[in-house]
Amino acid sequence: MTREELATHVDEYLADHLDRSFWQGLDGETRSASVSMALVDVLAELPGLSLETMTATGFAAKAIAEQAVFLARNYANINEGKVVTAEGVAGVSTTYTLIGGSPGLSFRAISFIGQAKRSILGGTVRVSRG
Repeated sequence: MTREELATHVDEYLADHLDRSFWQGLDGETRSASVSMALVDVLAELPGLSLETMTATGFAAKAIAEQAVFLARNYANINEGKVVTAEGVAGVSTTYTLIGGSPGLSFRAISFIGQAKRSILGGTVRVSRG
């Protein structure tokens, strides 16, 4: 897969996403930067995988799309070490979750990264005693 193919895949994936209007409202430079940063974030979690060996239908590509929209929406807060988890209108309040030691990955991206790891490893092994 090339960077251009990845960008096309991310746009196609997010065309049927709840964040579609947000993503489509971003300028091309912001979308491109989000995809580039998401690529680095996801590949850092999947050692041995590269852009060249990735497929558009694989879980890693889906994780990149989810991470790209997450970064575009939350980048300023991620840099501060927190992510908005709730906003209240009644008292005009915002609740944050501190990121701590995590790299600021989207919950959906983490799920797809887990699926990608399982598909790369070929499944799981369960060992029990008894």
